[in-house]
Amino acid sequence: MNLTAKEYNLVLNSHVQTGKFDISEGNSLEILGNGNLLLGQEQDSFDGGFSVEQTYEGKLANFFIFAEALDQSHLIQFTKCKLEVPVEPIVSFKMIDRDWEIYDNVRVFEVETQEICGIPPKTQISFPERRTLEESKRFCRMLKGKIAAPENEEENAALVKAVSHSMMQCTVGWGVFLWLGFIAESEGDVHRFVNIYTNDTVNFTSFREGFSKPQSTYRCVYMDSFHIGKWGVYPCDFKTCLSCSFYQPPELRLRGLCKDSLIDNKYYIQGSRNGKILLNGLSNSLIFWDSNTWKIENVLHATVKGTMKQIAADSYPFGLHVWNITGDQCPSTTTELLLTACRANQYTCNDGTCIRKMQRCDMEVNCPDKSDEKSCSSAVVPGDYIKEAPPARLGTDAASVNINLVIMSMQPINTLSMQIFFDINVTLMWKDTRFDMLSLNMAETLNVIQNGKSIWQPEFLFEDYTGSQADTIKRWESFVAVLQSGPLADDITRVKEDEVYPGTKNSLKLTQTYHVEVSCQMRFAAYPFDVQLCLFNIRMQYFTKDLVIFNTSSFDVEYTGARTLREYEVVSITLSQDDANGYSRLTVVIRFDSLWGFHIISTYLPTFLMVVIAYSTLYFDLKDFNDRIMVSLTALLVLATLFTQISVTTPRTSYLKLLDVWFVGSIFFNFAIVILLVVINYFLMNENQDLPADTLKKKFHQSLPLRSSKLNRMSQVFIPVILLTLVVAYTIVTAFL
Repeated sequence: MNLTAKEYNLVLNSHVQTGKFDISEGNSLEILGNGNLLLGQEQDSFDGGFSVEQTYEGKLANFFIFAEALDQSHLIQFTKCKLEVPVEPIVSFKMIDRDWEIYDNVRVFEVETQEICGIPPKTQISFPERRTLEESKRFCRMLKGKIAAPENEEENAALVKAVSHSMMQCTVGWGVFLWLGFIAESEGDVHRFVNIYTNDTVNFTSFREGFSKPQSTYRCVYMDSFHIGKWGVYPCDFKTCLSCSFYQPPELRLRGLCKDSLIDNKYYIQGSRNGKILLNGLSNSLIFWDSNTWKIENVLHATVKGTMKQIAADSYPFGLHVWNITGDQCPSTTTELLLTACRANQYTCNDGTCIRKMQRCDMEVNCPDKSDEKSCSSAVVPGDYIKEAPPARLGTDAASVNINLVIMSMQPINTLSMQIFFDINVTLMWKDTRFDMLSLNMAETLNVIQNGKSIWQPEFLFEDYTGSQADTIKRWESFVAVLQSGPLADDITRVKEDEVYPGTKNSLKLTQTYHVEVSCQMRFAAYPFDVQLCLFNIRMQYFTKDLVIFNTSSFDVEYTGARTLREYEVVSITLSQDDANGYSRLTVVIRFDSLWGFHIISTYLPTFLMVVIAYSTLYFDLKDFNDRIMVSLTALLVLATLFTQISVTTPRTSYLKLLDVWFVGSIFFNFAIVILLVVINYFLMNENQDLPADTLKKKFHQSLPLRSSKLNRMSQVFIPVILLTLVVAYTIVTAFL
């Protein structure tokens, strides 16, 4: 602190943070004489007004007061233990026994400089319960430690000191009493010991003589209780105690306490009590073993106590447990609390194991106790939530629902009943600010909302062109949450570490698939060259547009099915929005163009050929009346039969369709040819009766009678012209209908 410049410099890991004191101009910072300097305790009055809640708890390596401010380079050198003081300090710990008075439970001790500025020595914490090797590895990993693996004689001696008190209770057969983090690997007759975490070859060993040679079943390394500090190689199927090794003791967080709780929520392992570890809170709390169960105490408030519901004799308070808390300021006495060493980006399983947060509720079990896939509903619905009410308005605007329509398939149009049948996928997205969401994943399929029936969902119905409700069958439904923002800051009052996503920024997504049957108003005057426009509506069912509306800026419709549907082709699908009696409504219009090529081949061409066949009888011999009339009548009968058959499969209307006009015209044309043949034959018969009898007997026949022959030749010329004219007129009418 620079009192003259009214600023401070904080150095942490060689990073400098500078700030100013919030002091009004004109006031100076001065240290007056005849005062009382206290370290680690705030005094509210001269040499008094002490409170234990204002006491510093920790270690203080050194303390200086200089007559002048040091620059930042000196501060950085100090944190690296390289400071050569340029000036003599006014106050320091150099003569601490002479210059300072030590009070209460303050303890003064000396440490090597390397211990402060170098790599700190490993901390060994023993756990006097018997576990398998895998259980031991998992237990240490839960606390961010590793099974002890001494790398030199000093570490080996420190480990022996840490575990010596539990040697008797941990010893099993052959003097085995402690797991070590080594294992033997063999290649033929060559053996080596490696670290179980790094697989590096061990350089330091302390084996008991005659107990260092591994075999096929003797591969694990233990501490030997018969020869203190010595190791032995034995089978790996023992259950024995362990000591976890730490470069830095883990910080444990206690989650689930209310905001006003008097119990600490941060703890460190410091020493032991009653044969097991002692957890010292950051302020005033302790968690310890009392020979029967684990307890919490507040050293300042004796009435604040807690007892853990013990589920097993060797269980620890790590993970999720039920506690009975008394004397605290939280309303609940029996509550679930989570004690965890997991990092901020990790999720704690119920047994204390740490996994990545992204592995929570990912449809894959990652926790040993499978707790990561339990209680996986994405929505946290409060008790006062009303599912019948839609989301709150945004100012004066109604709650909006984004809609996306995908028509997946469509059956051929039923022209007889004038209906269309299709399968449609409706996707609705909206925000509900009344609740938050948990552990959302980028993959929406993992964000399934299990309690969907307790959440408001927009309900809609399908209508045909008359406004009548269409027949629908719901085929499938999915209700998920959509990740659209980052999570809120962690709240340690929540037991679980699920990431919380606000409902104001993340959407709900309801996807439903329906089979829909809709009546369609069809006009068949131009059939089979017709164009049909079929429409259906999607209308909000219960809430008017003042409360809920479809979002007009984001709705869309898509067709993914086959475009060709037997008689018609899907040309376009358009979507528009309006309101119906105060309800928000969408209208989908589907355009179908008739596939008339089939009718050209199956109907128009055969009927035209029948007309041509009837016309061809005009080129028969005039005297062959029977052949002429039989061919034309047969063509007429074929036309009538075709008309009858096709009428069964075409739409029935009270008006003539273009197809009907074609058939009627073709039949009439054939009928006209039949009549014409009769007339020609009539003229021919009359002309033959008027000739003398001897003329008929002559071998040489005169030219055909003029009147019948002339009418036949005129028919041969004018009938094609008339037919062509009618076909052109028919085509023009078709184009304009």
